[in-house]
Amino acid sequence: MALAGGDPGEVRLASFREHGAISYDETERAKAILACAVSGVSFWLAAVPKFTTVHPDTLIVGAGVAGIQAALEIAEAGKHVYLVERTGTIGGHMAMFDKTFPTLDCAACILTPKMVAVGQHEMIELFTMSEVEVVAGVPGDYRVTIRRQPRRVDQDACVTCGACSEACPVTVPSEFDCGIASRNAIYMPFPQAVPNAYLVDAASCRYVQSGGEKCGVCARKCPKECINLDEEVERVEVKVGSIVLATGYDVYDATRIERYGYGVYPNVLTALEFERLTNASGPTGGRIVTRTLRHDKRAKADQWVFDLAGSAPRSVAIVHCVGSRDHNHNPYCSRVCCMYSLKFAHLVREKLPDAECYEFYIDMRAFGKGYEEFAERIKQEGTFVVRGRSAKVTAADGRMLIRGRTF
Repeated sequence: MALAGGDPGEVRLASFREHGAISYDETERAKAILACAVSGVSFWLAAVPKFTTVHPDTLIVGAGVAGIQAALEIAEAGKHVYLVERTGTIGGHMAMFDKTFPTLDCAACILTPKMVAVGQHEMIELFTMSEVEVVAGVPGDYRVTIRRQPRRVDQDACVTCGACSEACPVTVPSEFDCGIASRNAIYMPFPQAVPNAYLVDAASCRYVQSGGEKCGVCARKCPKECINLDEEVERVEVKVGSIVLATGYDVYDATRIERYGYGVYPNVLTALEFERLTNASGPTGGRIVTRTLRHDKRAKADQWVFDLAGSAPRSVAIVHCVGSRDHNHNPYCSRVCCMYSLKFAHLVREKLPDAECYEFYIDMRAFGKGYEEFAERIKQEGTFVVRGRSAKVTAADGRMLIRGRTF
């Protein structure tokens, strides 16, 4: 306007998106927005407000720590909550953690009381092994169809004696331990799981996969007779006025970056795998060891496994920004990996005081309260902090070598 010789003060801004005119069938609303902008009148002052009755119940999708906290706060306000989680237990990724930065508080000590509170709260209805299938209705009055996968174990009758799991002949990698340990086809995700009951993994259960023609030993061994391997999918419809999405995150697939050797070298681990290795409830009881080649009788093959007989590493390298700040993958900063990696360095120095620990980072982004102090503490503990970009991981003489360039 200034370049045209006009008065810049006469420029009017009209935002269709801000005022809800974003589709072709809202042309009349768009005209009204333009008219208000030309006349210098706020659209909200000119618009006739529409009052809508809102159903008091709330649906929360995802039962990690965010969904759990939201459910507790809404329920404590006296509103009914439907909490939907697609796995067999609430807790999400935080249940896998050992310590939290920068205070190094016990993650389970923070999360477990909240999980128990959710399981016992009369205003929270919990749907595990469930997913939202359909959302219909209008704002303030939604009809939601929830598809509940069969747990095949009566969670109210189960006493978690473990007889079913001990008898199960099928062993598969444990999702909770990120594949570095195994579980049976009938299992409990972890001892503090909520609901605190066993469940059947249909994808690996011989009975389910064979249509009832094979196995079924777990049902025969259960002293409470609470296992029904023929249980079917259930659909439940609920009415809610609000929906909270707390679906969490998926981890980056490290096999996409071949130069780091993940999936090739047995002792290249992702962050969550290392988290489970260092956790006291993990497969080694929190001992940091290297993988050992063992013969698996069931699989009839040699496999790399973590066990207490494994040797401790003499040096550990922690690489930041894997899959982040890279135009071939994700161009943005993950925002959490600096502090997360520094926490690992502390755990390595604490549990392996004689081992060398190296941090390879691009930029140190310790942005929160107490974070910069934590970063300085790691240096004081003897970690070698190297600024640069890691290029490649190779192996020679039974050890791994990491190459890169410093800035």
